[in-house]
Amino acid sequence: MGDIFLEVVVNFKSMEIVELKKLPARSIERIEDEYGTLLGLVQKNELEQIIAHFEPWQILHMRWNDFAGQEYGSSMIRVVS
Repeated sequence: MGDIFLEVVVNFKSMEIVELKKLPARSIERIEDEYGTLLGLVQKNELEQIIAHFEPWQILHMRWNDFAGQEYGSSMIRVVS
């Protein structure tokens, strides 16, 4: 995958960002409407069960090597068979 997902951890008492927590890219899935608008994200475990829901502002999604309209980036590394 050519993606990195960072959870924005906020201290709501001081209204400060206290951490950017890296999440495993393979566990994060974008939820979009039919127009491609991001509605939120979910994190799934290895059994494909949802273990966390995120609002769009809670996750920074950075893509590598993406093309217009793609939800996810592309890895620089390819499997040789």
